[in-house]
Amino acid sequence: MRHNFSSGEILHRENIKELDEGVLVADCLVYDKIDAETEYICVGKINEKNVNVKFKLDSFGAERVLFKNSLNILMQSDIFKAKWAKYRIEE
Repeated sequence: MRHNFSSGEILHRENIKELDEGVLVADCLVYDKIDAETEYICVGKINEKNVNVKFKLDSFGAERVLFKNSLNILMQSDIFKAKWAKYRIEE
């Protein structure tokens, strides 16, 4: 399922992340469930090039995301800005 960033998140640039490959500007996140093993897909651009970035959160990031989700206060930027355990870029 596609999950869009809120206008406030975009206004405050919470949809932007520095990667070794360049600056990732996220349009949305794609995922079906939230758990420690979820692989998220970020649809966006790196250096004006359309990309899909698949990533998993590290254990601390996943724990925080699960907690916020349990309280129904999870924002897409909470997932996006959490520390990633690994990622791969698909063009």
